Amino acid sequence: MFRVLRLITATSFVTSTLAATVQAQMASGSAFSSKGSSATVQRRTGGSPSLTLYGGLATGDNGFDLGPALAASFNWRISDAPFNVRVDPYFAYHSADDADASLWFLGATGNLELAFRPSGTTAEPYIFGGGGFYFRSISFDTGPGDEDFDDSDLKGALGFGGGVRFGGFTLEARLQDIDEFTNVSFLVGFRLGG
Repeated sequence: MFRVLRLITATSFVTSTLAATVQAQMASGSAFSSKGSSATVQRRTGGSPSLTLYGGLATGDNGFDLGPALAASFNWRISDAPFNVRVDPYFAYHSADDADASLWFLGATGNLELAFRPSGTTAEPYIFGGGGFYFRSISFDTGPGDEDFDDSDLKGALGFGGGVRFGGFTLEARLQDIDEFTNVSFLVGFRLGG
């Protein structure tokens, strides 16, 4: 419960920061300018989403270990808006050292992203946050003579993160809470379009 409260507080802080940044940029008239301050919100153009494919590692929680993570991001660059809309499919697998157990998640989140383009560089840092749903499967081998435990269900999720794009590559970190299972994913991505 405390993890969920911490995550909601952190997500609220990120959302408030995004809103304050957007208001400040719009008030100064620089939100949609390609010149001006050293870090303006990048102007977006409409059209098809870009696709980024990710691979990396996700930290464990509740006795489960570090495991592999795969993800994708469909990113829509909205015309005349200071933010992007993105949908992020995600898969992670975890095992446990002290038990014959496994846990995996498969699902997606919808996020709002605010990207910046500091002058004099092609790097594009960004932050994002949102929520979604994950299918969770957990299993325990309880030992000889006992029936194994298997459970699968749909869980809600909240998360936020950030990263930096440079060229066709992306480095990203995400913090997610999936029904009180909290993990941080460290991902390397390759952008296929836009």
